[in-house]
Amino acid sequence: MEGRAQSSPFRCTNLLLLHCFLRSFVVAAAATNITKDQSALLAPKSHITYDPHSILAKNWSATASVCAWIGVTCNAPHNRVHALNLSYMGLEGTIPPYLGNLSFLAQLHLQNNSFHGSLPYQMVRLRRLKFITFAYNRLSGEIPSFFGSLPKLGYLHLGGNELSGSIPASLFNASSSSLQKLVLSDNALSGSMPSTIFNMSSLQGIDLPNCSLSDELPGNIFSQLPNLQGIYLSLNHFSVAPNSTFYICLTIPSPEAYLPAFRISPCLPGYIWATTVSKEAIHKFAGVGLQLLILSVL
Repeated sequence: MEGRAQSSPFRCTNLLLLHCFLRSFVVAAAATNITKDQSALLAPKSHITYDPHSILAKNWSATASVCAWIGVTCNAPHNRVHALNLSYMGLEGTIPPYLGNLSFLAQLHLQNNSFHGSLPYQMVRLRRLKFITFAYNRLSGEIPSFFGSLPKLGYLHLGGNELSGSIPASLFNASSSSLQKLVLSDNALSGSMPSTIFNMSSLQGIDLPNCSLSDELPGNIFSQLPNLQGIYLSLNHFSVAPNSTFYICLTIPSPEAYLPAFRISPCLPGYIWATTVSKEAIHKFAGVGLQLLILSVL
């Protein structure tokens, strides 16, 4: 009994030392991880060739916490970089491969800048990404196929760039992707919509105007994509399957001036009119540049 009493303080001391060691280990690991995020963001500064307001030059400093930098948001549980938003900053440069080291990044907003070049393959490591927008830059090259392997990616906006080539079929990988909204408008693409797009039951919106695409649209788009709320296809070279009838939403103030022979009815919230038109009318209005939204297919 006496021996046990004497060993109790010893055991307590050991437990206290173990607790202190584990705590210091966790703190050190957290500090190391956030340092990795800081390094991953400091490296891209060398890829920015023009920063008109000197935002990054003045604010992104190794002496300040990365979580306090402009455009950077950290998540509370892990204290890691969760979101990066450098939109509308007038930045010029290339997208650095080091972004692939931001392993906790969930949102990436870089729209309305002047980034050029291709998108780096290292982004395939960003397995937590849910939201990506590179809209309205000067990105070139083909659309990376690795976007289809990002398991949590729900929103991808690459519109308003100089991307070329075909839409990769692997972008619509139903087994590994949860893509809901895809925007590729205003790019120099070619070819047709890949058939794999109709395997993505999670898709809610497809925005492909002015992409130089050509294809015959199937008459059962909405039955194959049950969650689809809208598909924008104007200023392309699409045709429609024989005997297909589409419900079209026209974003013009007075559709009766253009469609006197067609039945006009209220449109979905956020739009103005809806009407039933033939495939000849679809070609006619697409030719004059009106934006068409296919709402449903009979």
